[in-house]
Amino acid sequence: MTFRIVTIGLVACSALGCNGWGAVDDSVGAPRDPFAFGATRLELTWTIASHNTYEAANTRGDDIAWHLQHTTNHLELDLRDTTSYGARSGDWTVAHGFFDAGTAKCGTDGVGIAGIGGSLTTCLATLASWHAANPGHPLITVWLDKKQDWQPADAAAVTRSPAQLDQLIGSHFADAELLRPADLSTTSLRTALESATGGWPTHDSQANRLMFVLTAESDCAGNDRLETYVTSRLAEAKAFVAPYAHAAADVIERPSCFDDAAAAWVAIYNFEWVDSDDDGECDGAACFQLPVAHDRKYLTRVWDIDGVAEADAASRRPFGGTYGHANFIAVAAPWQAAGAGGRGSHGDGIYPW
Repeated sequence: MTFRIVTIGLVACSALGCNGWGAVDDSVGAPRDPFAFGATRLELTWTIASHNTYEAANTRGDDIAWHLQHTTNHLELDLRDTTSYGARSGDWTVAHGFFDAGTAKCGTDGVGIAGIGGSLTTCLATLASWHAANPGHPLITVWLDKKQDWQPADAAAVTRSPAQLDQLIGSHFADAELLRPADLSTTSLRTALESATGGWPTHDSQANRLMFVLTAESDCAGNDRLETYVTSRLAEAKAFVAPYAHAAADVIERPSCFDDAAAAWVAIYNFEWVDSDDDGECDGAACFQLPVAHDRKYLTRVWDIDGVAEADAASRRPFGGTYGHANFIAVAAPWQAAGAGGRGSHGDGIYPW
């Protein structure tokens, strides 16, 4: 009887373009069957992502790799340079707030300070282990939300600098295993994408690879943090950056607090989904620019998705919505369709243009 119920859920879900998780909570069930994006370019698809993947409430399994097996290939880690527990040498603590210990969903190595909890290094090791055990997997994106300024930005690798972040990523994944900015262009991502023949790679061409994306607060301080990484690393960067945008000029010209040279390396935007009247649809400046970014072939992620109506609206443009054209829709509970933090009705799919 249970098998028949799940099968019915899969059939109904497929008609809406989602990834086959079905209508029931399968958080302890069989591994998921990822949506077959095939030869479709990244900017022409939408997919459910995990918000604050490292938090215990947002992961049903023992570690963050559980999501890769059961819900989504798109994860988020918050990086703190310091917490009330102290700081690490050349590494970051994966935690949300200053008074939070590092996550237990990447191990509790206590590197640097006893009892501090999980580090970025342990999270990368967890991902690397799953990656090695699952050759040919679909593209994995890892969104690194940088909560504090670089410590400092231009110092040696023993500090928490942009160069040290790239060193840590590179110590776990070879360049051939990564989708990096230089794979699209060594001079200007924006120019490369906006050309008549430009566009992101196809999903099938990125099998067995990971893509790291830096985000920060939706203000000038956050964008300054991302600009610092860009100007420090340029074509050597292991990660992309995804600033916020509140106005069309932030997308068409350059993000707030970026100079023109740094803006050339911006091809992804991180939008807060604002829904003040609780009807699901975007109704604030923080997400009005989704269609503008899509038209220029930039990738987009939305966060602060509080319910299934908002999750649906974020990809609803093919179904009649106005602003929903996100590529990555971050929710707290992607293992369930309904309920708080659920993924909604539309799952993963391909935009018709």
